[in-house]
Amino acid sequence: MKKTVVLLDVDKTLILDDGVKEFYNEDLIQALLEANQTEIYLFTNMGLEDIPNLIVNPNYLSRDKLLSYLTGKGFTVKGVITPADVGYEQGLGAAFHDFVEPQYAKLPNLSLNALWHDAEFELALEKLTEYIKVCTDKISEKFGPIKGVMFEYALPFLKDEYDYCLLFDDIEKEIKAVIVANEKVEKDQRMTVLTTQVKGNLNKQDYQKIIQNKLALIRVNDIHKNFLKVKKEFADSEKFTTLLNNFSSDIRENVKKQKQKGKSNVEILHSPAIELLQKTTKLLTDLRDPDLDKKFSAIIDYEKSLPNIPLWLNLAKIVGVLIVAALGFAVVTAILAAVFSATGGIPFFPLIPPAIGFIAAATTTPLLPITFGSLSLVATGPGMVVGGIFALTTGAFLFQPNILLNDANEIVEEAKAVYKNR
Repeated sequence: MKKTVVLLDVDKTLILDDGVKEFYNEDLIQALLEANQTEIYLFTNMGLEDIPNLIVNPNYLSRDKLLSYLTGKGFTVKGVITPADVGYEQGLGAAFHDFVEPQYAKLPNLSLNALWHDAEFELALEKLTEYIKVCTDKISEKFGPIKGVMFEYALPFLKDEYDYCLLFDDIEKEIKAVIVANEKVEKDQRMTVLTTQVKGNLNKQDYQKIIQNKLALIRVNDIHKNFLKVKKEFADSEKFTTLLNNFSSDIRENVKKQKQKGKSNVEILHSPAIELLQKTTKLLTDLRDPDLDKKFSAIIDYEKSLPNIPLWLNLAKIVGVLIVAALGFAVVTAILAAVFSATGGIPFFPLIPPAIGFIAAATTTPLLPITFGSLSLVATGPGMVVGGIFALTTGAFLFQPNILLNDANEIVEEAKAVYKNR
């Protein structure tokens, strides 16, 4: 799996308060640790306010305290990204490292009055104000809030090292601004950014589920990207490439349908479709082996791994054919019977086999007597019509081909041809 980084807002995300005291968001912190998502950046809109806040209230949970706490828990804190980085232009977290961190060392032996007359603090405040203004000047209605500007600056640095980003923030508009900033750049320069809005009612189990679901999506994306990468090795075979492209398209459609049915990313990751995608990727990888015997063995193993259609399903399909055919006859007969009855002609209803009439009528009117000769066409006719529609729908479901399995079988046949030519 490609590397994933976590961007974490601080206020109301990592540090919460109940109106009386501040406390760390242990539920989120523990969920990230248990998911082994330990490479993080603090992604916070701050300047030098931590310093006077600590002088006024020594119990204030400042960024330096948070950094020590997270490091002690086992996180690798890569840096603290702030708006000043945009103007300072020295890399991620450079402004915090160069201008904010040195100020913490002056505490706690510094009064508020002494702070405002401290030359180093005044210089740091002046510089940070200047750099932050560069960031805020870039804010516009089109671009969105400050986190969007911060992410625009951070993106090239993050992209050099990571492919995926998990973002946690409590403010929806800031999250949307990050998404906009990511989408503004060329596709190959973007990251896959998966966002979560932190709310007060989320507990550890909620965070665990959210993180697992996002990591599952990352895994599914990686599996498909790996398939696409290996697929390129067979560009010299037009037919095989076409089959693989169709398979890839059908995989995407399958995943889309699973999502529409409300399946979670975790469920999709463990679905037969993704399992088949992994098997097909392995087959393509093995087909590149120069050893012909290994190629042939890989094809046979892949073919054996494909699921067989169970006997009961084949029988169900046969029964479905019979039901559809019989009820089709029943529906037509019922219509004709109604026509002839209305015109005084010979009623056709007695010609309908009782079993067919029972299936059709039971679909909508199961309480009617089984003595079909006495059933009125008014009651039975609609019953058989609806019954026929029901049976047709059922039959169509039974006959629905397993598209991915068909794709896989075609790939097997073409792989055998590829095997002979390589």
